[in-house]
Amino acid sequence: MAIRPVNLTVSGTAISNEYAKTFSYHRDGKSQDKNLYRIPLYRMTISGRDDAGNAVQHTVRVIRFGVGWSTQTNVSYVYGLAKLQSSYIRRWLPDYSVHSARHVFKDYLIHDGADNPVREVYATAGCIDVCDDPYGFDRVNSLIIRLSGVEKALPRARQLRDIAHAGRKKITYERALRPALRLWNA
Repeated sequence: MAIRPVNLTVSGTAISNEYAKTFSYHRDGKSQDKNLYRIPLYRMTISGRDDAGNAVQHTVRVIRFGVGWSTQTNVSYVYGLAKLQSSYIRRWLPDYSVHSARHVFKDYLIHDGADNPVREVYATAGCIDVCDDPYGFDRVNSLIIRLSGVEKALPRARQLRDIAHAGRKKITYERALRPALRLWNA
């Protein structure tokens, strides 16, 4: 069975008055910044066609930008993808530490995020972190499986791998203004 296209679109406009509580991240754990920051949430829309050919669309909240730490300048900064760009997702990372992930390109992934980004303190490396509830990322994966038309008899892990390898899942980042670095309590 041929895999159908699935589109993911990350909004370029922040959700009004919805923020994630984040801290400065450095992959080596070297951040000396102990402040909490306010990073806006965005929407990601998953769209495609079901087995009957009906158009299906679902939207989730995501963290799009992260707060990083520069060991060269010893300051925190906002980073993530801000330009209009698209990429086909060709890799599924089943063993990624946050419930698995989709590899977009370079160090950018799509994976599970904070269940409640306002209450939970969270760090992100500028990936797309799917928020909402404890099963938000699982629901996104289930929808992608349904829209892709992948063989239903296969185990879920194999379905997700086959979808990625088919190269029919496209992510588009709409152009966004990089948010200002703002303290949580400011």
